[in-house]
Amino acid sequence: LLGAVLAATLDRRRVRVEHFHRLRNETVVRELSPQSIVFYRNAWYLQAWCHMRSELRVFALDAIRNAELTHEPALDMDPQQ
Repeated sequence: LLGAVLAATLDRRRVRVEHFHRLRNETVVRELSPQSIVFYRNAWYLQAWCHMRSELRVFALDAIRNAELTHEPALDMDPQQ
């Protein structure tokens, strides 16, 4: 799981994930363009462009249930937007 997310981030490829939304108690499949991985308050997070929502989002890595690399190139987004 972490290997796929790291590979997608370093190789600039999209990743398809199953993300568990804790508040709604549901799992959603999303295609993401990873931007960076950050460590904040004892947890790892993925900053990524969410192709489903068309916006930059932050995903807790411990909420990602499955991750699969795609062959599509990741979009590089300006963090100021």
